[in-house]
Amino acid sequence: EETTAEEVIKVEGTAAEEPAAEIADTETVVTTGTICVSAFDDQNGNGDREDATEGLQGDAAITIFRGGSTVSTYITDGSSEPYCFENLTPDTYQVQIFPPANYQPTTSPSWAVSVAEGARISVGFGTRLVDETAVADIISADTSAADDTVVSAPADDAEATPADEGGFFSSIGGIAFAIAAVLVLLAGVGVVMLRRG
Repeated sequence: EETTAEEVIKVEGTAAEEPAAEIADTETVVTTGTICVSAFDDQNGNGDREDATEGLQGDAAITIFRGGSTVSTYITDGSSEPYCFENLTPDTYQVQIFPPANYQPTTSPSWAVSVAEGARISVGFGTRLVDETAVADIISADTSAADDTVVSAPADDAEATPADEGGFFSSIGGIAFAIAAVLVLLAGVGVVMLRRG
């Protein structure tokens, strides 16, 4: 024969009493945002990507800044973009491209992007290979109007010729000589004035 033991649990209080509600620790959960970036080879230079003819650009550095400080940098590979900077705190970020060597941006090189909670923002940058003609145009645009220098690619068998020296006053020695001559002239005038007076 088997005996069973009963356990008695004594409950104190009245039936109308509600159990105390647990106060849960509530934390403010900040939802982050995302900025997805890409760079494309803008062969026609119009700032718009033509999917059929213009592929992604490799070796471009894209950096995001927040409050003047670098948050992160990504170097494009030209195949796996867009790349997404994730878990960004809602704020305003500066997104900037640094094109590869011999490339220049065909779109704005820097964008201010406001990231909100849960937002996913795409930013695309166009870059274009700078040809020798464009480099010559850029260089000539930077020179003054009085400068008649012509930028051209030298022939393989051409010899380098020295640039025009620019005359007497273009050298520091000529300027120093002119200043010395003026000082001697003033000293002579001073001596004459002292003897007369």
